[in-house]
Amino acid sequence: IDGNSIDIGDYVGAFYDSAGTLACAGFIEWQGVNDAVTIWGDDGQTTFPDGMSANEVFKWKIYDVSANMEYDATAGYELGFPNSSTFAVNGISGLASLSAHTNYGSKLEFSKRWWYRIKSYNFGTEFNSNHH
Repeated sequence: IDGNSIDIGDYVGAFYDSAGTLACAGFIEWQGVNDAVTIWGDDGQTTFPDGMSANEVFKWKIYDVSANMEYDATAGYELGFPNSSTFAVNGISGLASLSAHTNYGSKLEFSKRWWYRIKSYNFGTEFNSNHH
């Protein structure tokens, strides 16, 4: 953010358009080391978008916990991966960089709005970020 590294405990996530509202498709809590973000695709069995569509562009965000601020982020992608800035079922992309600027942030209450639901069909459970 503004050229500085994010802090351990901040969040990085990818968002998609869910009927005109941005919703989280996957996120991680930053631990200071390289990590992987699982990004969920849309379930064609539902009547509303609940994940990313094929070829939808990732919309990255950073949540700065200490400032209680959310920032839109711009991604740079690693070369050599089969996918880059767009979602593909079973695809893989690599982030080379993620940058944001404080003049484009918005203050919010994390537990009530940010990255509110991610379904995990692998375990038959639902993760709700209100637990954080």
